[in-house]
Amino acid sequence: MFVAVAWACLLCSVGIGVADPRPERWVERCGGVYALCGYIDRATLEPRIDRKFEVALPFSEGLAAVRSEGKFGYINSSGEMVIAPAFDLARAFRKGHAEVVLGEKAGIIDRAGKLVLAPNYARAIPFGAEAALVRPGKAIASDSFGMLRFTIGELFAERGDLRYLLIDLPSGKMLKDELAIKEFEFGTFVWAAQPGDKRYGLLAPDGDRASLRNSR
Repeated sequence: MFVAVAWACLLCSVGIGVADPRPERWVERCGGVYALCGYIDRATLEPRIDRKFEVALPFSEGLAAVRSEGKFGYINSSGEMVIAPAFDLARAFRKGHAEVVLGEKAGIIDRAGKLVLAPNYARAIPFGAEAALVRPGKAIASDSFGMLRFTIGELFAERGDLRYLLIDLPSGKMLKDELAIKEFEFGTFVWAAQPGDKRYGLLAPDGDRASLRNSR
């Protein structure tokens, strides 16, 4: 009896374990007559969310940006639209915030879809949980499918001597200006330099000068 139960548990664990329930493990799949998009399980290739979106971007923090009737909103892992389609472009959530574009300007929303940083920038990149790196100007789509994810490669692809501002989201206060960004990760620090700095250093989201240590 014990052996039978053990085998049953093993089979259950194998059968269920193959399908990772986390939506971050799901991948987008598009097709059909109207080339609509949905999601499938990366491991089993089983459908998770039906094809009903014009564009479907990767899940992050339990939400995914999708385009419906020409506008981007966000769905949860059940495929329910939890942030109504209202944006021209959208990016993944990081630390509870996501970059969105309205018209030709980028801003930042929270998980409820509320704008925590007005769309007044060319880029508005969530940095940590309560800060943002922003760049003045007009937002430009990185490709025809909308803004995917902010990556080091994308940053290097931006031409010219681009300068970013570090903004505290709760207060809207500017913490640092004229920052040159060398590399960026969605973690705790960013490589940055201010005018006059000969080397890049690690800058934390709080903008404390003690966090900017010249080392590169």
